[in-house]
Amino acid sequence: MIRKTNYITILLFVLGIPTRVSGDSLDNLVRKTMASQKLPGCSIAVILNGKLVRAAGYGLASVELNVPSTDRTVYELGSVTKQFTAMAILMLQEEGKLKIDSPLGDYLQDIPDIWKTIPLKRLLTHTSGIPNYTEKSDFAQLARNPHTSDDILKFVNMLPLDFTPGEKFVYSNTNYYLLGMVVEKLSEKPLITFMKERIFTPLGMIQTRDSDPTAIIPGRASGYRYDKAQLNSPLIYPSAAGGAGFLVSTVRDMALWDQALTARKLLKPESYTQMFTAPKLNNGTDTNYALGWMVINSPKHSIQTHTGGTAAFASIIQRYPDDHLTVIILANSITANVGLLASKIAGVYVPSLKPELLKEVPDPDVKRTLRLKGILMQAYDGKLDSKEFAPVCWDFIKGEKEKQAQNYLQSQGKLNSFTLVKVAKNQGMDVLVYRAKFTEGKVLFICSLDDKSKIAGLYITPDTE
Repeated sequence: MIRKTNYITILLFVLGIPTRVSGDSLDNLVRKTMASQKLPGCSIAVILNGKLVRAAGYGLASVELNVPSTDRTVYELGSVTKQFTAMAILMLQEEGKLKIDSPLGDYLQDIPDIWKTIPLKRLLTHTSGIPNYTEKSDFAQLARNPHTSDDILKFVNMLPLDFTPGEKFVYSNTNYYLLGMVVEKLSEKPLITFMKERIFTPLGMIQTRDSDPTAIIPGRASGYRYDKAQLNSPLIYPSAAGGAGFLVSTVRDMALWDQALTARKLLKPESYTQMFTAPKLNNGTDTNYALGWMVINSPKHSIQTHTGGTAAFASIIQRYPDDHLTVIILANSITANVGLLASKIAGVYVPSLKPELLKEVPDPDVKRTLRLKGILMQAYDGKLDSKEFAPVCWDFIKGEKEKQAQNYLQSQGKLNSFTLVKVAKNQGMDVLVYRAKFTEGKVLFICSLDDKSKIAGLYITPDTE
């Protein structure tokens, strides 16, 4: 599956109130969604009005050993790790050891000069312009072995900035890798030690730790991805992910984290305001990305969320502060559409949060649709044309991710239809959502087109409607 470095959230909200939920109705929803996505296993937690009202596992944590998933199964968090790194940075700021408006060069010296003048806040909000090291084609191979920070940064430290800091929002894991290094430098401790001492242990998050594949971690799930069929996938060494995505956890631990955020246990009120406030770009445009959180403000139903994806896991924590509701999902397949499932679960508790049904809409540009259908079939055949993509998007897709997309699409059978179901705008780009029906399943093909009609973002995900 091809995953964007940005978020596309298309939701329809109307006024509603929490409802009483039966276990059977929620279980049926989750199992139906898992079956449509061919998802081996997942665990969920639901927190309503500050209380954990549901924690459960579904399917299998290990297909080979027939081990069921539970509410204590351990999964890779991927980029959900970033909110913990942001928390660590804010803790150090409260101690007077750093200021997020100060330049990176005040805290790290062995980095390119062009990075040294960039404020930490630009890294926290993915507006730094520093290239994304995980988009390099040989990163997946590197991630399967331990490395030093110098090994990781050499992927991008000779490259120019992608843009002037503050000019754009472009998701870059390098930002949070560097922030993790800042925490280690100023605390004089490994990042995982700082997090354990300051966050996990105080909150009782006893199963949250680094993702070391050589360690014996009780309850750890096996990860899966499509390669003609579902196969085990190598885990990522924590040294390759760092503050960008090196943690594993459970839904029960993540529920404790959510409750601590609601209760404002770890930081001063003004620090939480910073955490959930997205800064503007240099031209005054909103980005919707705060400090380790995507924030979607709405008069009635604001959202604070973040997803994570590794080689074989997917995760999400989705908070609805106006509705006092949080949904957490950890899954052991990279193809899991955790965002859609989280929205569906939220809609069970608060009906107004149900995601809109995507139905065929009039096509204003049939020629464009034929072009994008052709690109879908290029992905199916593993023969994507780089000329169709913006350079940053192509750098992210080419190589292993292109192969993953091919394997996943071919597992769906032959294409029967390709219809437009949504047209929207996101940061000035056209966002197009198509439903592709295959003989063995349905897929949503979501792409963003820049002002040159190049594909700037591409997301292929199971359609569970």
